[in-house]
Amino acid sequence: MTDFPGQTDDQLALRASQGDRKAFAALYQRRFQGVYDFAARIVQDTDIAADVVQSTFIKTWEQLNQGKIPRSIKAWIYTLARNAAIDELRRRKRVVAYADGEAGDVQLQNYARINPEKLPDPQTVVEDKELTDLVWRAAAALRPEEFALLDLSLRQGLSADELSESLGLRKGTLYTRLSRLKDSLEETVIAELLMRRGRRDCPELDALLSEADSSKLDRDVFTTIKNHWQRCPRCQESSRRYIAPAEIFAGLAFIPAAPAISKSIWAGISAGIGKGLIRWTVLQPLIKVLAANKAIAVGTGIAVVTMTSVTTYYVISGEVGEVKPTPTSITVDANTPTSLTDEAFPTKLPSTSSLDLTLAKTPTAIAPFDVSPTPTHTATITPTFTASPTQTETATPTNSSTPTSTKTATPTITPTPSHTPTFTPVPIVWEDDPFDSLATGALNGKNGWVANQASARVIVEGSGKILSIDPVPGTTVNMIKNVSTQSSGVHHFELDVRVNNATESSLAKIEIGTAPNAGWDKKFQIYFGDFIRVNYNVSGAATTIVPSTQSGRWYHIRCEMNLDSNTLKVWVDGSLVASDITMHTGAITELRLAGWDHPGIVYLDNLYGVK
Repeated sequence: MTDFPGQTDDQLALRASQGDRKAFAALYQRRFQGVYDFAARIVQDTDIAADVVQSTFIKTWEQLNQGKIPRSIKAWIYTLARNAAIDELRRRKRVVAYADGEAGDVQLQNYARINPEKLPDPQTVVEDKELTDLVWRAAAALRPEEFALLDLSLRQGLSADELSESLGLRKGTLYTRLSRLKDSLEETVIAELLMRRGRRDCPELDALLSEADSSKLDRDVFTTIKNHWQRCPRCQESSRRYIAPAEIFAGLAFIPAAPAISKSIWAGISAGIGKGLIRWTVLQPLIKVLAANKAIAVGTGIAVVTMTSVTTYYVISGEVGEVKPTPTSITVDANTPTSLTDEAFPTKLPSTSSLDLTLAKTPTAIAPFDVSPTPTHTATITPTFTASPTQTETATPTNSSTPTSTKTATPTITPTPSHTPTFTPVPIVWEDDPFDSLATGALNGKNGWVANQASARVIVEGSGKILSIDPVPGTTVNMIKNVSTQSSGVHHFELDVRVNNATESSLAKIEIGTAPNAGWDKKFQIYFGDFIRVNYNVSGAATTIVPSTQSGRWYHIRCEMNLDSNTLKVWVDGSLVASDITMHTGAITELRLAGWDHPGIVYLDNLYGVK
């Protein structure tokens, strides 16, 4: 493979999109080791990782040759690998589990190795093998989606902008999730170290662990250690002696892959994208309806016919059924299409335009034109062509003898019943407050919020903004926001919350409001303080969802409201903590915020409500 020195990923991708296999090989060679390591750590199986890498780069080639060139090639390739790895786990119905015994020892040797060049004090870490093993085990225990995000940020070096764009996350949400993941990694590793080492320096912790009578860090033992650690100066001092787990995780070395593995995977990729690529000249692309069960994307030079379960490529010129001379012309019967053999493809077509489309000889080698649902739920087939560097406008046909070949309108195509796209209903977003776009200062008057008393405030944190509920002495925050009325269906409402230095249970609250009925005007309330609870009826019935808040930690709360059954489910940090709660009756009409003059501060971010 040629390395193309001096060529950026973007430049290699552009060349690959124009059919340059050597440039694509160079892109593969450059990104193979990182993508292989990334995939192997998600699936924790090197054989499956090889399959993931192969499918990732085949899809990369296909989409590049369909004209898709994203802003960050590196981030895009890693996102494709992430999705392929997670899909592979789901397809195999495989739960990632850490290996035990001899297999576990071999896995640790490969997965928990340190790259000294990535650490400021490598000697300390390299010598403490137990610590690096604990860091890897804690990271490997995360859900695949969580691990992927942490790895892309800390080890693969993707920026916040790249992650936000490639994963489709708002920056505020991204920062919150990364912060939570780092905190979770640190808490797990520190708790394990305190159980193994710290108890020697703290008689109280030793007594607690002896009473628990457990040598493993299960949920109960973790909670015991965490609660003790938060109030014990001696254990806090012990924890500060350890290098930050996130720093160690960032220093993990790539999982080694022998050159033979890389070559073997590339051979599979080469077969997958087809050999003997031919450059076809394409002029004005049109859309045609052949029959009730066929749709065709037509251009001078190439057509793609999609039937019930078969995609076939045909060489044509002009309108369907009208073939003009080419070095090897083929008459196409549009009503009874048949697959073409390799011998039937012309080896060369005259170049009459700088718009090019690269297709393989075998119909399965390159994906067919994309059939995507439009907002009106009518499928269209829209081929995308990449212009050469000298092409600045859409080419027009040089032969205008066929009047219909110059049509510009694009009729829609009704797919066959067996090819009917699954349409996702357009979501109804009735609340969206990431706060990043708002000016700092009082929330009153911004994004629909109105203060009846004191106002919460938008403040800067890091490179984003969050909402602070911290009334000045003698005042109370009381705010309301009207939302579009929602009276049926399943709705999701989520937010990120952080509570600092709370000493009481009711420091602030957020409410999903409804019209007054049966003595109440709320669907439910979430109270924030030294613990977090959900109140759901006028009698004050409540369910605790976070028994004890950790000062300074972000929690992600997601509520699922079924307005048809009037029931509520609540997740905290991805774990279901309450279900089948009966909410107060009525439609969703408002959001309300409140905060009281008590010690502590509540911060909110990324409020989002959707049907």
